[in-house]
Amino acid sequence: MSLTAPHTAYLKIADGCNNRCAYCTIPFIRGNYRSKPLKDILQEAKIMIEAGVKEISLIAQDTTSYGIDLYGKPNLLSLLEKLLKLKGLCRLRIMYGYPHRVTRELARLMASTDKIFHYLDIPLQHIADPVLKRMNRHCDGTQIRRTLDMLKTEVPDISLRTNFIVGFPGETQKDFNELKKFVQDYEFDNMGVFEYFREKGTAAYTMEQIPAKIKHSRARELIETQSRVIDKINKRLLNTTLEAIADGTDFGRTYKDAPDIDGKVTFTHPVTVGSVFKARVVAAEGYERELIPL
Repeated sequence: MSLTAPHTAYLKIADGCNNRCAYCTIPFIRGNYRSKPLKDILQEAKIMIEAGVKEISLIAQDTTSYGIDLYGKPNLLSLLEKLLKLKGLCRLRIMYGYPHRVTRELARLMASTDKIFHYLDIPLQHIADPVLKRMNRHCDGTQIRRTLDMLKTEVPDISLRTNFIVGFPGETQKDFNELKKFVQDYEFDNMGVFEYFREKGTAAYTMEQIPAKIKHSRARELIETQSRVIDKINKRLLNTTLEAIADGTDFGRTYKDAPDIDGKVTFTHPVTVGSVFKARVVAAEGYERELIPL
């Protein structure tokens, strides 16, 4: 259990990872995937709710693998269904979903309730097949696009956060151009861009490395691409109504923004800290917006 503010908390549902991505040291540091027993998660959630927490973010290295070690298959859906039955639960947020384990059933559960923010953090890392294969990501570009299209169909107002790595060994200009076009086409609400960092002990460590100058240039270019995407999103958001949560009396986030990592909003008049309410967007620039609470 981790509190970021009295009304917001992170609830770790598992630790470790079995995915063995070529750039990542987490399996060496954290070990294999280990799901927290369901009863322990429910008990922690109850304690959070009794303490006044309004927003519980479920976290793990891969939340969509929850239960695979306990039940022989991923069982995040069952966990969510039980959490939704807890008395006093206000909102859940799902972080760190793995692309090929995001199911239609999960999307439909999200769409069926306002107790799960219509938000999903789904780190994709890249879209070009040659790069995904070298990364050992266990999914290809077609599968990623299919998953995102499904999410947008089943949950039309879904907000998607993702991360991308640029300059991974072997990434060609063609691969990078495909990534840029993908970012332009899919219009992610929040996005992190990271230059590949060489880690000893990983499979990618011994691959032929891309010069730092090229990595820097591609990172800047992708950030600029996303900036233009956000400008387009902001224009569409003006005068629309969004669900918001107050982190202070005059500032907070919309459902599109996770605590500590995403955008923020300011309110035109004071509200109760921790309250969840509807508000109208009256101004927007970059990842910052101004809302009128309704």
